[in-house]
Amino acid sequence: MKKKFLCGAAVMAMTASMLFGCAGDSAEETTAAGKETSAEAGAEKETEAKEDAEKKETEAASGEKVKVTLLVTGSFGDKAFNDSAQAGMKKIESEMGDQVEVEMIEMGSDKTKFEGSMLDAAESDADIIITGLWDMKEITEQVAQEFPDKTVLLLGCGDSYVQLAAHCKDQLPDNVIAPYIDGALLDTLINKEKFYQLCDRYGIDHPATFIYDKSMGHDFTLPFGPPYIAKPADSVAYWATGVHALAKVYVCQSWEELLTALDQVYAAGYPDHMVLQEFIPGDDTYMRVLTNYSDRNGQVKLMCLGHVLLEEHSPHGIGNHAVIITEHDEALSLKIKAMLEDLHFTGFSNFDIKYDQRDGKYKAFEINCRQGRSNYYVTGAGYNIAKLLVEDRIQHQELPFLITSNRSLWRMVPQKVAFDFTPKRYHQEMKALIRAGADSHSLVYGRDAALKRRLRIWKNHLGNLKRFQQYNQKPEG
Repeated sequence: MKKKFLCGAAVMAMTASMLFGCAGDSAEETTAAGKETSAEAGAEKETEAKEDAEKKETEAASGEKVKVTLLVTGSFGDKAFNDSAQAGMKKIESEMGDQVEVEMIEMGSDKTKFEGSMLDAAESDADIIITGLWDMKEITEQVAQEFPDKTVLLLGCGDSYVQLAAHCKDQLPDNVIAPYIDGALLDTLINKEKFYQLCDRYGIDHPATFIYDKSMGHDFTLPFGPPYIAKPADSVAYWATGVHALAKVYVCQSWEELLTALDQVYAAGYPDHMVLQEFIPGDDTYMRVLTNYSDRNGQVKLMCLGHVLLEEHSPHGIGNHAVIITEHDEALSLKIKAMLEDLHFTGFSNFDIKYDQRDGKYKAFEINCRQGRSNYYVTGAGYNIAKLLVEDRIQHQELPFLITSNRSLWRMVPQKVAFDFTPKRYHQEMKALIRAGADSHSLVYGRDAALKRRLRIWKNHLGNLKRFQQYNQKPEG
């Protein structure tokens, strides 16, 4: 069997979960990919993929297990990415033990030993090898070149990693695949100023917007009144300042507060424009999130709309989704689909949207050219995004187009927080979905019942209880 390297640009756990999604109906998050080369190379890969798939079928029929190796820099017990990757591998082992054989290797902190560990794994009988990318980038490239018969699947789980992968994908070895659009288009889409220009071109509504330049100082006027929204046009450059005092989004109740926020941002060294917008009235329940998958040919294949019931309101977490119920809106979905396909977008896209009760329109806030933080709501609804990637990019299947319609509940918080901080009008359906088993949480997995993991989940729950009590207000009705 042709071996595959999976090299996650941010979170190895997502790669481990992707493997589970290849053969199962549940996974935590994502990975996998592909890029187009010449027509001749594409035909070669198509034939190779078919032969590989046939061989896998034969092996599956004979009972031979797929061997998966996880390499982590450092060790387990970090309460972060390594532990999440380990949990994903345990999930594979517990639910697919008859099909998959798992090995997990801690490489420690001595970087001089990383390459040897990679080479040992490459020369072993492992069919799939998973590793991270921070310290492993150069080593992974070297190993990819040394083992040209293997495929490296490159994914980013944050804007800066995705941007790096999009700009560098054509410079990587031929057997490294990154499922992204070209760097120039990605730069356009993740820049909010340019994104709103595209929205205007494709008839997609967005909030009233003013583009602020540092040279304007305090000498400018806005065509709308408070409260004001202020956010960076270029979020990658914004967070690259390294100033933790900056807010993800500023909600300014007065003109003076807005000017103070702008002064703070530029004092931190941010070099680009700020986007100033009118505040669209409505609580968290007016928010929507639309996650899409576009195949290697630029055709949208899956669209899943989430009705946000609760968001974080902490300074650094503001806008992060905490509770979502999936819903269906064909008109909105088709409008977004038309733009994505005209741009020949490939891979995952994630839109933040708010319903404006004043005119009955959905207003787009931004696009993420990747799976979003809350994307497990899609898998929780029964549409495994990792499975889509594998079927499209690895197996080269022709996927059907689907706008999801079933209802499901996703949470990133314990049930107490979900019910305490969402309006009561949603509680009946939330309870019904929980009773029906149509409820998911990105961290909770009953079969992984190790004591340390349970304690860490409880710690997360307690942290959410404290954070929401501190920053969120309980709804009146």
